[in-house]
Amino acid sequence: MASISSRAKHFIQPSGGFLGIVRFYQEDGITDYRRIDEEFIRKYLKKQPFPEPYETPEKSMRLVKKTILALVYLEKETEPAVLFEDALKGAANIGDSENAERLFDRINNSDRNYRGLIEDNYVPENDILDDGMIETVCDLMSYEYFLNPRYSGKHTTIKISHELGDYMFDMAVCIMNTCIFYPSYEGQKPYAAGIIDKPPSLLPAFTKTVNSGSIDLLTYKAVWKIFFSNSKKQKPTTPETLEVLMQYIMLIKAEPKLEKSLEYLGIYDPTRNLVYTLKISDIPKDITETVSSEVIGY
Repeated sequence: MASISSRAKHFIQPSGGFLGIVRFYQEDGITDYRRIDEEFIRKYLKKQPFPEPYETPEKSMRLVKKTILALVYLEKETEPAVLFEDALKGAANIGDSENAERLFDRINNSDRNYRGLIEDNYVPENDILDDGMIETVCDLMSYEYFLNPRYSGKHTTIKISHELGDYMFDMAVCIMNTCIFYPSYEGQKPYAAGIIDKPPSLLPAFTKTVNSGSIDLLTYKAVWKIFFSNSKKQKPTTPETLEVLMQYIMLIKAEPKLEKSLEYLGIYDPTRNLVYTLKISDIPKDITETVSSEVIGY
């Protein structure tokens, strides 16, 4: 027995896979900003401890999360005075306003909403998503700990490694892209549109071969796989394309009403903000039947 993702990863597919990514149409994702999904942050943030008072994994993760959110909001051109109001008050509580104001001034004078467009007067160190600037945002945000007057002590400068800076940058970009994508692409979800009564469950579709797993994302017209590219794997490959096909087949097994509304399979890469889609009508029937019987076990 295996999960959907495990079965897709380990099943030996024919040469080129059941569905190669070349079959999918590639396009840029949605580019306008919508909202921040905190569940996304909690799910994907890794915990990295900082010096006291942020030495515990919980406090460390909370600070990273707040810093990344601040970066996202700054890219959205939110006023720094609004974002760092509590941090500046915390610094005042321990008599460290001078240092906090220095950090704030650097952020306030940064080039925000950069979006990768190089201009003649662009200075990388002033970009809000530069490593040094990310460290500045994190350091200033750490003063929030002292907002509660019960907490006293000395502020410890927060230093972040190049690797953590890259991670926080990537996460900020992913959050911006994913939170644009989730509520926007294809509009309504099928249960919101009245096609089915409630969010679907794959439980009725499980077999002795595949006994766990879920849909990454379901919209009105498509079943989606969320794929995070990296330097080693820059595009979805046959395990990802098989997984989203399995999700579709099992979804239809569990909720037959969805067969009429679903038009394509989708893979979204929030790291590069790329969308891959394949019309279900373009999938050869023999492939669907083979995956149903040999991979899933119907």
